[in-house]
Amino acid sequence: MNKKASIIILNYYGKKETLECLCSLNQSGDTELFKIILVNNSPDERFSETELKKYFYLIDYICPDKNYGFAGGCNIGIKKALNDPECAYIMLLNNDTIVTRGAINRFIRHCDNQPDTLFNPVIVFYHTKKVQCTGGDFNLFFGYSKNINKNKNPADIKNNVEPYYLNGCCIFAEKNIFAEIGLFDERFFMYCEDLDLSARAKKAGYKLCAVKDILIYHKHSKSTDLSKKQFYICRNTVLFIRKNYNFIYAVLLLPLYFFIQLLIGVLVYKNKNIFALLNAVTAGFFAGFSKNKL
Repeated sequence: MNKKASIIILNYYGKKETLECLCSLNQSGDTELFKIILVNNSPDERFSETELKKYFYLIDYICPDKNYGFAGGCNIGIKKALNDPECAYIMLLNNDTIVTRGAINRFIRHCDNQPDTLFNPVIVFYHTKKVQCTGGDFNLFFGYSKNINKNKNPADIKNNVEPYYLNGCCIFAEKNIFAEIGLFDERFFMYCEDLDLSARAKKAGYKLCAVKDILIYHKHSKSTDLSKKQFYICRNTVLFIRKNYNFIYAVLLLPLYFFIQLLIGVLVYKNKNIFALLNAVTAGFFAGFSKNKL
């Protein structure tokens, strides 16, 4: 039996980007090495049979009954892959990415050489051709994360990186790792679910690595409403710390976290609606403490 990688792609009102991602996989030169699990989280946007049968690989098309968020949608695909006897590797892939030629084959080689490791590629902004990240760092004291090697030239990444967490845009690992550490925590819905998955992987004794010789281009084409985004980031930061560190730690550092998130909203996200920003940050932190029982 040929062992394959199951590539899980989540679509949420991004059909054009998803079809372009599928096309890049079709031109990757690795089509005999994988099959696709396409989870469509958008109930009013559908893919036709004709659209999905023109590729050199198999596509398992799943339409959930509602939008389960990034975490829940990916979990539907992961569960499907775990029950597939042909699946040896699982790849989580954003729908707005372009996969470079030979990337899947190189991922598999890295997995075979380091079976105790979960991998990121070098994720590159599609439009600027600058590095988006080689994984990320998380500052526990200030409660925020940042991308490693952001805006560098991809050619300048000379060594593999061992990040604090892997970016959920593209994660590749052996199937048995997901079977052991479990799926995404669906309470996160979106944002920080990759941070939590990485923490659980490290606690289970696995390593994280962003490999220098694999590039994935990320269009970063869909933008969440700024206030909604900041709500989930604030809520999920508290949830992550409560779950993986200490409730008291989160309480003691809440004033600092609150101030930092307001600064991020103004300086990084350029949110000019101060009232909406203040409301999102306040509601997010409150929800992180009161609505997510551990």
